Order: sequence, then C-alpha cells, then structure tokens
Amino acid sequence: MAKKIQKEKIDNVGIHSFSKKADIFFSIISGLLAFSCILPFIFVIIISITDEKSIVQYGYSFFPSKFGVDGFSSSWLNLKTKFYKHSLSQLL
Repeated sequence: MAKKIQKEKIDNVGIHSFSKKADIFFSIISGLLAFSCILPFIFVIIISITDEKSIVQYGYSFFPSKFGVDGFSSSWLNLKTKFYKHSLSQLL
C-alpha cells in the first residue's frame, strides 16, 4: 500500500521586506521616476499658455515672463472654419 503524505501545519507566515533604509531609498527612486513621467505634460501645459513673443525672446521656461492664450484663439478659429467648411460640403 502507498504511504500517505501528511501535510505540515504552518503556524506563522512571514512577510519578507527590505530594511527601513532600503524602503526609503526605493520610495525616493519611485517618486523621482513618477515625477519625471509627469513633468513633460506639465511643461507642455505651461508652454501652451506662454506668450509667443516671450518664447521667441527668452525661450522655453517653467516660469514664463508673460502669459497669453493667442495659440488657443487661433486654433479655435481654425477649428470653427474647418467645421464650417466640412458641414457646408456635406450639405452640397
């Protein structure tokens, strides 16, 4: 007859973790990585609300000297014109 395999009873399940210093180090590295992934999106938003003349004169900056929304107004005008042309072509 075959032997029966008995299961061992486990009293305590330990969770292995890094030391406190290692946890802090990995948290800092993860935070820097997350910040570096979000930073380009923030930069694009800042550039989009910076005045065009300010960009030409001073270049790109996280702290623009002058704000402006001229880029949005011209984009909105182009969008309205394209929509009008498209809807007019559909009617004809």
